[in-house]
Amino acid sequence: MRMKRLTLSLIGFLFLIISVPISPVQKAEAAKFGSTPLDDVLYWAGQYKSTAGLTSTEEFAAIMLTVTWPEIASASNTDLTPSPMGQGRSDNKIGNGYQLWVDGKTGYDKFIAGQNYYRRVHWTAGVGVFQFDSAGLGKGLSFKQVVNTYDAAKIAAKTMADQYKGKSGTAAEKRAAAWTGWYGCVLTAATLQKCQDIFSSIYQNSKLVVTKDTSVDSMGGLASRTCAHQTSSYTSPSFTCYKFNDSVATGYKGYWASNVEGTPNGMTPLPAPFYSYTSSYYDSSTGTTKYREHRHFLKSDSGYTMSREGIWEMNQNARSGVTWSQTESALIQQ
Repeated sequence: MRMKRLTLSLIGFLFLIISVPISPVQKAEAAKFGSTPLDDVLYWAGQYKSTAGLTSTEEFAAIMLTVTWPEIASASNTDLTPSPMGQGRSDNKIGNGYQLWVDGKTGYDKFIAGQNYYRRVHWTAGVGVFQFDSAGLGKGLSFKQVVNTYDAAKIAAKTMADQYKGKSGTAAEKRAAAWTGWYGCVLTAATLQKCQDIFSSIYQNSKLVVTKDTSVDSMGGLASRTCAHQTSSYTSPSFTCYKFNDSVATGYKGYWASNVEGTPNGMTPLPAPFYSYTSSYYDSSTGTTKYREHRHFLKSDSGYTMSREGIWEMNQNARSGVTWSQTESALIQQ
């Protein structure tokens, strides 16, 4: 999902590249993608194909779709439907900060030591079928925006169109440029060839060859809820929030939703269910409005002794831009 061009969008999913062997891609007719997610990709491919210098919506859609299997499903099996709620889980490198872990360095140190200190109260920086990361294309985008394939496909289409157009060379070289920032395709020569093979398998005879998986919609299981803040003497006006719960996620989750506790120097913890919403405030020092994303891990969902909240300054890399607090009843679902 770091800030150099190679890592424009995603970093939290190297586990997929490392764990999935490089082997022949499944036959084209086996390729599957969510039903409305595919509609979303096709819509935005149609809007941005001319920016890329292409005339075919389906060709540009195939370029966009190619990255999603190696990023969050499988580099070798395109019959596994990418999950819109997929979580990147190999962000153990802490060079840019500890704040993905609850209470920062405290939580990280306890995780490495194998202690169960609010272990699954964890912030994942890379999210969704395109694995947008707060270090790149995910900066400034809420959890709902990177999950919702309608929103995510628009950003992916614009980015890939600009990168495709900006590269001279063969069609294959231009596709490689379009995929810049998606490690699942450009980490090595082998991963790049894998993505070229995926593209060729899903775009044949000028047609997109992908089957719609009707069990997967644009939100992938992310649920819209109505929430409010509550203290002992006050309940706020209600507002829309969104609940993440891996147990109801749709699409393939055989890897990203496994080993939920994580492993030191391996997979990071899978977040326990949480509620997400955004807020804004006026920064008088800069004279601008700034935005925050909140993720509430209620003890009734997590099973821990205290509810916890992470707040991300959305103009920062979450690895250093999340602060943590504990609370008993700061958020209620209505």
